[in-house]
Amino acid sequence: MIIDGSRVSIEYTLTIDDGTVADSNVGEEPLIYEQGQSEILPALERALLGLAVGDTAVVTLEPDDGYGLVDDSLFETVPSSVCRRTAASRSYLVAQAKTGERRQVRVHE
Repeated sequence: MIIDGSRVSIEYTLTIDDGTVADSNVGEEPLIYEQGQSEILPALERALLGLAVGDTAVVTLEPDDGYGLVDDSLFETVPSSVCRRTAASRSYLVAQAKTGERRQVRVHE
């Protein structure tokens, strides 16, 4: 049973309201965390508390319990000429400001 201090290994599929899969680790390495150490979203920790090995759960989180609502004002269009794709990059890349500050960004179509 999952209690605070448990080392937990989960397989997950994250979907958004329209059923689109946003992320999944099915068939890959499991997500491993320690319950009660704030290594994953607090609302997800609360939902997994008490589950036993082999249990399956469907957890629905409100945006405020996750990463918040999408803020369209933060989207910026940049020319593709400033982007460099590598084999390791899929839909994420790192942007670097002229000040040297680096930030992970996500590409949207």
